[in-house]
Amino acid sequence: MSNFLIKTFVLSTLLISFSSIAYAQFTDKKDPLFKVEADLLSEGEVHFSQYTMKGSTLEKELPEIIELDAGKFLNQEGATIELAKTAYVVNKPVGFFSTEQMSDPKWLSQITGSELKKTENGDFVNQKKEEVKVFFDSDDLSNLKSSKVVHSISQSKKLDPIALSGFSTVLIQMKKSIQIFNHIPLSPSKTLIISYQLSVVEKSISGQGSRKKFLKDTEARLKATYP
Repeated sequence: MSNFLIKTFVLSTLLISFSSIAYAQFTDKKDPLFKVEADLLSEGEVHFSQYTMKGSTLEKELPEIIELDAGKFLNQEGATIELAKTAYVVNKPVGFFSTEQMSDPKWLSQITGSELKKTENGDFVNQKKEEVKVFFDSDDLSNLKSSKVVHSISQSKKLDPIALSGFSTVLIQMKKSIQIFNHIPLSPSKTLIISYQLSVVEKSISGQGSRKKFLKDTEARLKATYP
C-alpha cells in the first residue's frame, strides 16, 4: 500500500459552502481505504479519496476494492479506472432514504450526475440509452436477488465497520460504473453517507484532470441533492 500511495499526488484542501451540510471542507484523506471519522464529519467536513489507475494496478494493489465490482466491468483489458471514496453527513433522517426516494428518477439523476429516465418495466436508462440498474434494500439484503450485488454491498460494509450499523444501501450499476451508498443514522436528523465509486474513464483523461472533474462533479451533486 505504501508504494501505491507514494505514486499518488496530493491535492490541497478545497473549501466550499453547502446549505444543508453547513460549512463544508473537502479534505483529501490520501488513502483509498481511509477510516471514516463521524465526529469530524458531523462538524461539516467532507472526506474523500480519488485515484485514477490501470485496472491491473487496482487489482494488484487493492484487491478488496475489486470485490465491489458487481458488474465485472473492471475485467475490460487495458481499462483505466477511477476509484473514489467519499464520506459526509447530511441533515436528513435516515428514513428519508426510502424505497420511494430511491426509485425517483429525478433523485437518482442528482446523486449519479447523469440524467436518468424510468422505462415502462420500471428500470432506468441514461442519456446514452444504456441500461441502469438500481438496487435498494435495508441492511438485511433480503430483497436482493443478485448474489453479485449482495456480495458488493457486503464488501463495502466490511471496508467500513461503521456501515455495519447502516439503515440502508443503494447500489447503482451502469455499463461502465458502479456506485454504492451506505446510509448510517447518527441522530434523528443526521445521516452519515459513505460512498464508493468505480468507473472506467477515457484514456485521454489524465489523473489530474480526473481529480478536478471528480471534485467539481461531487460539489455540484451535493448542492443539488441536499439544498
